[in-house]
Parts: sequence; C-alpha cells; structure tokens
Amino acid sequence: MLLAGLTFRVYSDSYTVTAEVPAPIPPAATIISPADQTHFTTNPVTVSGDCTANTYVELLDNNTISGVANCGNGQTIYSLSIDLVYGSNVLVAQVYNITNQAGPPSSSITLWLDHSITPPPTSTTSTTPAILAVISQDNVPFKPGVIAHVSPYVTERGIAPPNALVTITFHSPSIPCRTYANASGVWSCTLDQPLANGYHVVYVSAVTPSGELLTLPSFQIYVTAQVAPLQPSTPAGPFLITTNYIYRVLASGQIFTLPLIIENGTAPYAVTVVWGDGTTSTIARSTTGTFSALHVYRLTDARQRLYTVKVQASDSTGTTDILQLPEIVRNNNFTLPIIGPVKTNNLLDVLTRFFWPVYLVLILMAISFWLGEREEYYIILKRRHNSRHNA
Repeated sequence: MLLAGLTFRVYSDSYTVTAEVPAPIPPAATIISPADQTHFTTNPVTVSGDCTANTYVELLDNNTISGVANCGNGQTIYSLSIDLVYGSNVLVAQVYNITNQAGPPSSSITLWLDHSITPPPTSTTSTTPAILAVISQDNVPFKPGVIAHVSPYVTERGIAPPNALVTITFHSPSIPCRTYANASGVWSCTLDQPLANGYHVVYVSAVTPSGELLTLPSFQIYVTAQVAPLQPSTPAGPFLITTNYIYRVLASGQIFTLPLIIENGTAPYAVTVVWGDGTTSTIARSTTGTFSALHVYRLTDARQRLYTVKVQASDSTGTTDILQLPEIVRNNNFTLPIIGPVKTNNLLDVLTRFFWPVYLVLILMAISFWLGEREEYYIILKRRHNSRHNA
C-alpha cells in the first residue's frame, strides 16, 4: 500500500476558465473636434473626443457607422479619420463597454462637406452691370416680398459681377449652395440635398474677383414636395463602406471575419483592407451589399496587441470612402523568456521521479529484515543460556 500510494501519486494541473460578466455602463463619450457647423471641401476629416477607459466608441455619420475607436489600457481620448458625404453630416459618438453594452450617445454635431468649385476663366469683357440679384426660383420669377413655393431641390438663378463667387445659404438647418457667375454675370445653383418641407430663410452673397462683398436682403421660400425639381434628385444615397462591428478579442491563429457593407455608388468596386500587421488584402466586388474579409493574426512576440484596421473602398467613378476600427489579438501561449540555464528532463531524472518510492521501500525492507534477524539471534542466545543454567 505504501509503494502504491507513493508511486501512483496525483499531480495537479492548471486550467483556464473564462466567464462573461457584464461591465458597468459607461458615461457618454464626447466630440471635441471639429466644432459644430464646420464646413470642409476635402476628405478625410479627423474627429476626436473624450471617452471612458476600457470602452470603445462607434462614430455614427447620419446613423451609419463611420469608424470605431478603442479606449483600452486606460486611454481616454479617441481619434478617427472619416470621410464625409457631400452636404450635411450629423455625427454622434456612441460608447460601449467591453461586453458590448451601449452607454448614452453623445451630443450630435453637424459637419458640412461642400463641393469644391473651379472658378471660370477670367474675362475682361462683360455687358452685365456689377450688381447682385435673384432672377428666378425653380423657373418662377423672383418677386421681392412674395414667398415662392419651391421644390426640396430648389434651383436659384440670378446675376452678379462676372466670375464672382456666389453663395446661397438656406436656413434652417444651414445648407449652402455655391457657384460662380459666368463671364456674362449669370449664375445658377441647384441644391444637391433636399430641404425639409416648410418655410426657409434664404441669404445670398457674392465675392467679386477683386474681393468686394455684395449681399442681398434675406427672403423666405416655402418648400413643398408638390413642386417638382428642375433636376430630379438621385434616389440613391452617397457611396459608403460600413460594417456591423462587434467588440471581441481574437486568439492568435483564429480566423478574423470582418463583415463589410457597400452602399450605393457605381460598380465595379475595389476594397483595400490594411490589417495593421503589415499585410494588405484587396477585394473586387461587382455588386453592393454585405460581404466578408478574412484574415488570420499570428502574434508571437507579445501576449496581447491592438491592431488598427483601415478599409478604403472606391467605385468606378473614383469616389472613395474609408473606415477605421480596432481589433485585439491575444496569444495565450506566450511566455516570458527564461533567464539563466534551462534544466532538461533526462532519463535519470524521469527514473528518479517515478521510482524513488520503490527504492525507499526496498531500503526499509532491508532494515526490517536486519532488525528481525538480530532479534531472532538474541532470542536463540537467551534460550541457550537458560538451558545451560537449568542443567
């Protein structure tokens, strides 16, 4: 029993147990930069703000995911590069904890992407007087003091000094329309996004090539869908690349499936994914909709690493859109390097480890046998001594 108990010993082992515990709901993130109502003419635009540590932030542009930023490892500031769509972009930062529970959304801001306008060639001849005026609205003659009924995509026409930059701004919200007067001083501007039904105040101004500012008194229009626009609006929205992002931690060697969604645009499409580990994937698509990009991260030099994934999509017209999101990869097999000599298990070590109880039992048996023989010897001597004494 002693030999069996010592030889067949039970050795302990280690196990990794994971459990999902809901994290506290984080407070709302903020959008600090850019400021509300900022106008841009080029993409991309960098958006930054505050966030709670150990959370992640989804940046929504007109209710569509435009980027995801990680706020792990005590980080409390996020920054994302996004592409704006032409016209208004209502941005909201939605915060999530590490178990994908949403916190309150941030206050929204509105950013504007304006069409860049190439000025017409300068001309020295003109028969148009150096004045600023509105001539018609949706082909209806303009009459001061009369509120015209116009379409949601209203077209404003007028005259201005030749080659002047004309800006027509509709309130509210603030939606600008910019154009240049031609060499004869005639200008025309059609909105590329719809105005809401109802009353709007219109401001018209112009800047001449010499830098002189001209303005008109503001006037009102009434927008109704019953008036057809002069140039029908395109029913499809802007070209977008987006995703249904879910926070998760990948294991090294695990297949990462990144769901991507192409919306609108003109086929064919090219999607480039920069995975953040030095590799890039290019995917060609002939249709819009949902598809997946696959990748495997192999982490060998650290236990955990955050990769920034950048996606850029373009359609056949050259229109582009970008998407940025984080991915965390963990290497559960990573161990710190051992400093000093490394001990290996040779055959002698193995025999010593598993058979030393046998050696101990054999030694105890030999000692017991010797003690028994010694006791038997003394008993025989005592019997001889007693028999002699009795004789």
